[in-house]
Amino acid sequence: MTLITQDFAVTPRGVDIDLRPLDTIIAATETTFVAAGDHLDRAVAILRGLQGLFMRLESGLGPDSGRALAGTADALQADAENLAASVTTFVGRTDGLGVAILRMNRDITDLDRVVRTIVTLSITARVIGHAMSPPQAKVASFVENLSRMAVEAEDVLTGVKQATADIRADMTELTETVERLHGTLTRDVFAALRRIHQAGQSIQDNREALLAANLVFAGQMDRTFAEVSRLIMALQVGDSVRQRFGRIRVTMDRCRNMPDAPSLALGLELSLALTDGARAEVTSEMTSAVSALSDISVSSGQALHTAREFYVGGNRGPAGVDIATEATALTAHLKEVEVLLAALRLRTEHVVERLQHILGQERTLRQIAQKVRLAGVNAVVICTHLGRQGNALREVAQWLRGLTDEADEITGQLQGSLDESRALIAEVGTASVEELSGGTQRVVQSGSDMKQRIQDIRSLVAEAGAEISRISVSLPGQIDPARRGLSDYVGRLSSLDGTLRTIRLQRTMLPPPDLPLYVGSDIEAIMAELRRGYTMEAERRIHDALIGNEVAPVAVEAPAAASADLDDILF
Repeated sequence: MTLITQDFAVTPRGVDIDLRPLDTIIAATETTFVAAGDHLDRAVAILRGLQGLFMRLESGLGPDSGRALAGTADALQADAENLAASVTTFVGRTDGLGVAILRMNRDITDLDRVVRTIVTLSITARVIGHAMSPPQAKVASFVENLSRMAVEAEDVLTGVKQATADIRADMTELTETVERLHGTLTRDVFAALRRIHQAGQSIQDNREALLAANLVFAGQMDRTFAEVSRLIMALQVGDSVRQRFGRIRVTMDRCRNMPDAPSLALGLELSLALTDGARAEVTSEMTSAVSALSDISVSSGQALHTAREFYVGGNRGPAGVDIATEATALTAHLKEVEVLLAALRLRTEHVVERLQHILGQERTLRQIAQKVRLAGVNAVVICTHLGRQGNALREVAQWLRGLTDEADEITGQLQGSLDESRALIAEVGTASVEELSGGTQRVVQSGSDMKQRIQDIRSLVAEAGAEISRISVSLPGQIDPARRGLSDYVGRLSSLDGTLRTIRLQRTMLPPPDLPLYVGSDIEAIMAELRRGYTMEAERRIHDALIGNEVAPVAVEAPAAASADLDDILF
């Protein structure tokens, strides 16, 4: 007998079950879990890279970096202050040198006036000598010596006055150069140094905030990393899920060849129980995984958005000074300082050379003063011998004595002015210029160190911003496909509903199974074989809950009662 309906067919030995939806699920199981696992593996790789970035940030923004940056900032500040002090000292020394040069020039002018007076007296003495009758040899000798001395003094003073005029010109240029140097340092160099120092201080002030935010982001990403890693482990069940649905297919397929209707009913019930159990567990696990991935997507997205705003937006990060522009400007200003220092060296060398020329005439000037003194003494002696005839010459002798005292005083003052100028030019020309040059070089080095440290930190922060921006795209690009794939897979499980409805309807057309099963029966052997194929404890529990762990003994028919006739024959 065969019972036929519109949707299915039941025969004494089996049923027609559409296994194509189950085959589709089995095929989708492998591809879905493999694809999701691959996406999450790549997500883990991205998160490991982010962990490395956080480690670099911690190192680059940590206490060691802070101490190094603070030390460099302090060194820059100290070098700038020392350079400013050197400039002040240099300006003071050049001012002092200028005053000493003015005094020296005044003394030389006074000495020149004395010499010119002596020239005038020599002319007067010559006229007096020529007027004497008879001529006096002593007077003629005195006049000649006085004239020769005056000419010699004029020659010496001509060179000295030229040297002092050159010194005045050099000092004018020296003063102008010092003013330009002072302006360049105060207006340009120190201003650039202040901005660079402020940038370093800004970095230092924000460094702790950056580090604290980094630790927060690192903690958030570590939790995301742990959750994704856990999901990867959870997706290792993909193969067992595929095997489980494979065992369901074997069970459904076996129902085609059941020996009788009760056995067929048992096979259908087992197929339904295994399918419902597998689908319920897989749906629960995958729904949980999808929910976890959604939470991960949201939480990681929020964390990355905050990090991106922090590192890329610069709302709390170091801002303001363009350190590269400032460093370039500082280098240009310091080169200008070097040019001015070279000019100072040249001018001070010229002043030194001319002072040395004047100092070389110092002995001659003292000798002239001594000769003036001797000339005055000689004039007095000659006047004494001449008596009344020497009255005219006596007036010349008195002038000479006055000039002698004045020449001595002027020569002494000039000696002091020359000594002071010589000491000051040594300080200005050697010590101060070298001090300025050394201070400039130290500022160059400390400014370069500060620039490098600031650029290193900013490069690290910029790298973090770029990396976080990239991860903000790449991480969701791995998590979201995994979530969609698992969610689609859960949805595909509903494709089994039609097959299961068919099986349930077919089951209603069959008698109940014969339970417990008998040892050695065909159905018992079939069920035992199916149970041995299970790979999961959940399958065995479902199987045993339906069929039971015990089987009935083999049914043996009782022997037929012997007839009385036969008994009579045998006995």
